[in-house]
Amino acid sequence: MLVSELVNFSKTKTIAAGFEQLTEQQIGEMSCNKYTSRLIQAVLASKTIPDEIKEKIIGAFDENTWETLITDTYGSRVFEKIWDTVEVKRKQEIMKVLVGIHNSSKFWKFAMLRCDLYLFRKSRKDWVDKMKKQKKDA
Repeated sequence: MLVSELVNFSKTKTIAAGFEQLTEQQIGEMSCNKYTSRLIQAVLASKTIPDEIKEKIIGAFDENTWETLITDTYGSRVFEKIWDTVEVKRKQEIMKVLVGIHNSSKFWKFAMLRCDLYLFRKSRKDWVDKMKKQKKDA
């Protein structure tokens, strides 16, 4: 909890340096851990952590790992933060991967409702317009 608050301080160079050293596998493991997932969420939500670090976290997930993240109890919260953080173009890239995955997990279903998978499949243009409006309203 204390470390999660440190990411909001104005001087985050040491924390950022620590995150730069993490591998994609370590980021994936941390994202699905009861305690460290909160740190990942705090980093993604922080206004003082450099965007490069946030991009490193988001970039740790690919077509082989999104499903694991989203269907995990704690990882699903990290996915929500990622979704809130990224721009519409990046959301569209993520959705192109997720559209091909079928899972019956309650966390998966909730995430797909939040991402509006149905609208994405039906009309990408309408989906993009909706996401842009949501981003503007936020």
